[in-house]
Amino acid sequence: ILGADPDREGELIHRNILEIAKEKGSVNTGNITRIWLHSETAPEIKKAFTNRQSYQEYEGYYQAARTREIVDWLVGIQLTILYSVKYGKPGKPVSIGRVQTWLLAEIIRRFIENRDFVSEPYRTFSFLTEDDVVFNMIDEDEKIFRTTDLKFADDLYDRLSDRRLHITGVKKKKFVEYAPSLYDLKALQKDASVRYGISPDDTLKSAQKLYEEYDLISYPRTDCSVLSEQEAAELKHAMNLVYRFDEYKGLVLAVKDHNPELKLDSRYIGKLEGHYAIIPVLSYDKNNVPNLSGSEKLIFDLIVKRFCATLLRPAKGETTEFKGKIEESIFLSKFKNYTDPGYLEFIKPERKKEGEEEEKIISVNYKKDDLLSGNLDMKEDMTKPPKLFKDHSLLTLM
Repeated sequence: ILGADPDREGELIHRNILEIAKEKGSVNTGNITRIWLHSETAPEIKKAFTNRQSYQEYEGYYQAARTREIVDWLVGIQLTILYSVKYGKPGKPVSIGRVQTWLLAEIIRRFIENRDFVSEPYRTFSFLTEDDVVFNMIDEDEKIFRTTDLKFADDLYDRLSDRRLHITGVKKKKFVEYAPSLYDLKALQKDASVRYGISPDDTLKSAQKLYEEYDLISYPRTDCSVLSEQEAAELKHAMNLVYRFDEYKGLVLAVKDHNPELKLDSRYIGKLEGHYAIIPVLSYDKNNVPNLSGSEKLIFDLIVKRFCATLLRPAKGETTEFKGKIEESIFLSKFKNYTDPGYLEFIKPERKKEGEEEEKIISVNYKKDDLLSGNLDMKEDMTKPPKLFKDHSLLTLM
């Protein structure tokens, strides 16, 4: 029975061992089965043993891992030797890698773009109504209109000033906003970097400690953001663990009020190709919970709140969009109103991305063909170079 990790690398380890064993005539490959184990809960272990299949059913995983192994050999090892001989110095090899060399090239490219960027002034326009509603002038792609032609901007401002805004369209649409996906390692590293400035390496170290030393979370080195039906049925155990921490008692009670059955929405459940998403562990058996501090506490907090958010009600509301014109220039005002904050009542949302609509209560009710009085504003700023990569933006790029 083969029982290494349920992923490509685990499959490759098996096959390499089998290949050596076959050459020595010490194994019969016609009677080998594979256990595909996602977690170490008793039900999952029994299920995996019952459902094990011939190892040949996992040929695709082996071929994928074997391909990567070959590329690592050709690029990582052979080119490292070549470049070290040509350009290195004694004791200082030149390291070439399948991932690192591409990533280094992207970092250098961005550095050069940033260094050589020449900033120039540009203008944007907005219209503030008497009701204090801001309309931004937009281009044909509905992005904020900006121009570096300052004379054109001055002429446009003179032409549109003291004119009223003609409402050309009103759109209202209800929305349902679910909590973000459960964490995989990269998403956890990105959030920890953005929120707390914790490096990806330190995030992994903290997560490994939470997993290995404290037994508080599931396997952290995962690229999966869903659970299987099996784990989804065991969430009460994870919730019981979370409740043992005083700071989360109120959150757990809110979850049970929103979702007494602890039923996970289907968007967070899927087919696993390795380890499942990072969540509080499903099988905590210690008498006491540890007193966490430092980065371990922050990382555990991210995992707990993301986990609980998926079990709370989704947020609901309505987006409102007003479009208007002054002559041929188009202006847009867009808002998001929450009628039921759902999980957002308990979980602090992630930082708003640039260009997302504002979240504020609108007390106006403009209609199509209304003519609005107000003031046109023209602002000047300087164009900015592409930002140098930071930990979280590198993770997004990768």
